[in-house]
Amino acid sequence: MLLQLIFWLSLGLLAWTFAIYPALVILIAGRSFRRTRASSYRPRVTVVMVCYNEAARLPKRIDNLLNTDYPHELLDIVLVSDGSSDDTEDVVQQIGDPRLRLIARSERTGKAGCLNVGVEKAKGEIIVFCDARQTFNRQTIPRLIDRFPRDGKRMPIGAVSGRLEIAEGGGGMAEGVGAYWKLERRLREAEGMLDSTIGCTGAVYAVRRELYRPIPDDTLLDDVVIPMQILCDGSRVVLEPYAHAFDPQELSSDREENRKRRTLAGNVQMLLRHPQWLLPWRNRCLIQLISHKYMRMAGPFCLLAAAVTNVLLLSHRFYLLLGIVQLLCYVLALIGARGGPRPARLAASFLFLNLQVVRGIYYYFFGNWRSGWK
Repeated sequence: MLLQLIFWLSLGLLAWTFAIYPALVILIAGRSFRRTRASSYRPRVTVVMVCYNEAARLPKRIDNLLNTDYPHELLDIVLVSDGSSDDTEDVVQQIGDPRLRLIARSERTGKAGCLNVGVEKAKGEIIVFCDARQTFNRQTIPRLIDRFPRDGKRMPIGAVSGRLEIAEGGGGMAEGVGAYWKLERRLREAEGMLDSTIGCTGAVYAVRRELYRPIPDDTLLDDVVIPMQILCDGSRVVLEPYAHAFDPQELSSDREENRKRRTLAGNVQMLLRHPQWLLPWRNRCLIQLISHKYMRMAGPFCLLAAAVTNVLLLSHRFYLLLGIVQLLCYVLALIGARGGPRPARLAASFLFLNLQVVRGIYYYFFGNWRSGWK
């Protein structure tokens, strides 16, 4: 009886996390996502960007930010160089635009600490966070700002995430990872429509300056911790699907492996460092946080528990059939790791993403993430 309970509980948690919860949220939020109307609200905006050794990218990226469709007199950039050892600082100084300010740090301290410094020096009422690698379209910043005017019927919006578009990968497992990203974007949109999305896209999001609270210098998931602080202080966090950032690097399993490892390590850090977010009277979006973030960390352990208990229950004909189904799913994933039909590639990606949970947990407790971000 206990083995059966563990088996079905494991399958139930997997089903809730990866299928039922996303489908339920998207269904409740509605199938149509209406475009936000342009607003006359145009506050002063400061773009805060942290970089390390980005001299080659910065001229084009800064030009991209300064030439957006936002009133030029209301837009400025604070660029924080985190102990760069290339020509980053010289390149920025040569640009010579009065709207661009450089903060050069002599030593690498990590992205989170640099964000704190950049926001402290910012003059804008709204802070837009971005990275050096991606580019915005001309409407990205205006679209982010359009979401901020107070809605008299609901609590005010305190943070707005944009939408990251990543160059298509070369097939194989990258296709499955791309499918995961599409589902993730849709889920964030739906969560924001119901109340708030859990976290933002670090490459493109904006917050009200007055709501920003400094984060520890070693924070791994600044784009989740900052929005969560704003959410728990009583404001909404939403996603604007028409505020695009484009990443020219192709989506690949290798890059996704590194990103997921750090993301999952950040989830562990967040769970241990912010236990108050698990209190329903402190976090009105507790179900979203647990279902969207923390239960994904249980995924590989649920898969393992389901496999082990299934083996121990093989004497029952029904569980023998389920064991064969499980085995076929893993064989399908192994085939998908080398290519194969689309269902095989999706199965391989699902197994790959769950494997990164284990690697992320190991990375948090035994890795070298404290030495600085890359």
